[in-house]
Amino acid sequence: MTCYMDEPVVTSEKVQELTDGDLRDYTDCEIVSYLKKYKAKNGLEVRLYAGEGAGRYCVHGAIKNDDGWHIRKWTKYGKASTKDHENDLVEVKPRIKRTVWLSIYPDHVSSWLYATGATYSPNRLACVKVEIDCEEGEGL
Repeated sequence: MTCYMDEPVVTSEKVQELTDGDLRDYTDCEIVSYLKKYKAKNGLEVRLYAGEGAGRYCVHGAIKNDDGWHIRKWTKYGKASTKDHENDLVEVKPRIKRTVWLSIYPDHVSSWLYATGATYSPNRLACVKVEIDCEEGEGL
């Protein structure tokens, strides 16, 4: 089977074929998917090329070091080794970058996406610009 960038590296049929022994060490791990972006645990950039390789390390790709790209292999769970390793795959979640304006009143706070929306009122105590830059899923 050929894997395309919008398909999971491991199909649902293959997941059903896993034995209890295969899952024992990775019960809290997700299966690597081409629908997601990854980096190495040490922060280096990663490219995934294929997910149907043979053997335990069936996900093939490369990691970019200071001197260029180097070929690497991972398990279907993104593990580079049987132990924790700096080249293990970590999902990169999209970043949320936004500026909002908060109008602060004695009894409440109103938020606006643009300063022009924060109209003046004699009861307003302050108008504060807030820069939001966080990973998706952080915060409230």
